[in-house]
This record gives sequence, C-alpha cells and structure tokens, in this order.
Amino acid sequence: ELSGAIELGVVRHLLDWLPKPEEVFPREHDGYRWTTVHLSGTTDAPEQDLSPRIVEVLKENPGATLGLLLRRFEEWLKGLFGGG
Repeated sequence: ELSGAIELGVVRHLLDWLPKPEEVFPREHDGYRWTTVHLSGTTDAPEQDLSPRIVEVLKENPGATLGLLLRRFEEWLKGLFGGG
C-alpha cells in the first residue's frame, strides 16, 4: 500500500504549454512553481493526483488544449517527414 506526498517543483518556462499553471502549481519559490503530489495505490498500481488536476485545467481551456494538440501533431509530422 502506497501513501504519501511529494513536493514537485518545475521551472516556469516548462509550464508554458499549460493554461493557468498557477491552478496546478500554486506556489512560486526560487524560480520554480510548486505543487504537492499525493501518492496512493499499490506498488503494482501506483496512483497520483497530479494528472487529473492537469486534465481538469485543460478541459476548462479547450482553446489551449487544441493549441497543445496541434503543436504535438506538428512535431510528429516533422519527425515523420523530416523538416526543421
């Protein structure tokens, strides 16, 4: 049985893809945005609460989600067919 929490800090520019990153990473300190990630489940099936929070923010901002998907699609096409 897993149970616990970790503090996760991410530099701000790595969150540029996420609309309203302050909703998921509410604290800022030393150039990082911080959030508490709660861990649960088992070693065979670990669970965390960060992904659902990110998905919720993306659901609330469909325009940003579409932009993110289009950027990923563009990267995929460049990888598939080459290009800069």
